[in-house]
Amino acid sequence: MNREKKTLIVIYAVSVAVFLTIFFAIPFDKIATSWVAFSFAILSLVIGLCVSLYAIKDGKNLKSKVYGFPMFRLGNYYTIAQIIVSIVFIVIASFAEVPTWISIVTGVILLGIIIVGIVAVDNSREYIIQQESNDKIKTYAIEDLRIIIESLINKSSDKKSIEKLAEDFKYSDPISNEKTYEIESLIASKVLDLEKVINENGDSSSLINEISQLLKRRNIICKETK
Repeated sequence: MNREKKTLIVIYAVSVAVFLTIFFAIPFDKIATSWVAFSFAILSLVIGLCVSLYAIKDGKNLKSKVYGFPMFRLGNYYTIAQIIVSIVFIVIASFAEVPTWISIVTGVILLGIIIVGIVAVDNSREYIIQQESNDKIKTYAIEDLRIIIESLINKSSDKKSIEKLAEDFKYSDPISNEKTYEIESLIASKVLDLEKVINENGDSSSLINEISQLLKRRNIICKETK
């Protein structure tokens, strides 16, 4: 358990202890409305802690923490709102008759809002993370080919041409799509042929030129499909 989680647990544990002490230590009439408000307040503290811990469960880096922040904030907003509402009901119920159903309905409404909010925020976070993951996967093909080309620079007798080709890969659109898969497969095949030719000290000029032309065609496809 990391320091952030321990800190959260301590904060919420202290909050529960303080609320319990105030509720039971202060002498006032505790009617059904008071007990309902009290129960929802304790429930909100438990939910707030669980939501906060869930929000930072993958917080190993700054990006994960940023994505988890909206959910973290939502959980805390709910807890604060419910405690304020509960205190209002408890105070009013201590000197006036307040129908129990009002505190129940209010608590259920707030609970419903937080549940819907958590689901929506979590889905958004998962969608963003998935999209980033997909984009990262899409860059692997062209990035891997660039690495192969760069590894051939010192092996080739025509270093300038290989360096130029590596530069073409470097400044090529890194994001692939359905329209580029076919030409990327062809480029990959030619790159492997080039690697074989260079390793065998053969003439690589025609392959370098062919790969360069294919890469230009791929860039055109990328522009047309955006």
